[in-house]
Amino acid sequence: MTRSTRGLCLTEAGQNFYQSCKSVLVDIKDAEAAASATVLNPTGTLRVTASLSFSVHHIAPLLKEYTARYPNVRVYIEVSNPYHDLIDNNIDVAIRTREFERDSNVTIRRLAATRRILAASPGYINTYGVPASVDDLATRNLLLYTYANSPNELNFCRGQETRSIHVQGLLESNDGQVLRAAVLSGFDHGCLSTPTCASRP
Repeated sequence: MTRSTRGLCLTEAGQNFYQSCKSVLVDIKDAEAAASATVLNPTGTLRVTASLSFSVHHIAPLLKEYTARYPNVRVYIEVSNPYHDLIDNNIDVAIRTREFERDSNVTIRRLAATRRILAASPGYINTYGVPASVDDLATRNLLLYTYANSPNELNFCRGQETRSIHVQGLLESNDGQVLRAAVLSGFDHGCLSTPTCASRP
């Protein structure tokens, strides 16, 4: 700035600095406008991972509505029961049925609660009957989901009373749909999650 008795005026260097700053501010406004447009009308690829059961019965039915709302987004569903590293596999959203996430950098939101229940087909019950007590389950060969927390341990609650028993798996799988199909065939009792039991064949 040059100061005189009549006031202040920019030097040549000051004028150049002003024009440069003005240009930078315009670029910032353009960048903010582009970012806002992306939020309102997202583009690119959304990579989602979930189990086979969840993908088939919960994600797939929503895809038509989602792509109609966001036509510029390409959706990729990574169907996987093992829990892959989100960063290494370039995953945007992972839907998982466990109580914690090992990576502290991942943002976690609880969507719903689920639990394991015992299920059996009517044919199996007609042949072998209903277990008379919780202890009877320890002598039966159950169908177990290997990715459950403590798959060989069943916890039962009634009011304030809780019981835990150790069980053996005659059939074990990392996919609930395999166990569900085996239960429906009359194989044995299956320890299935509530979403897997509620899903249609």
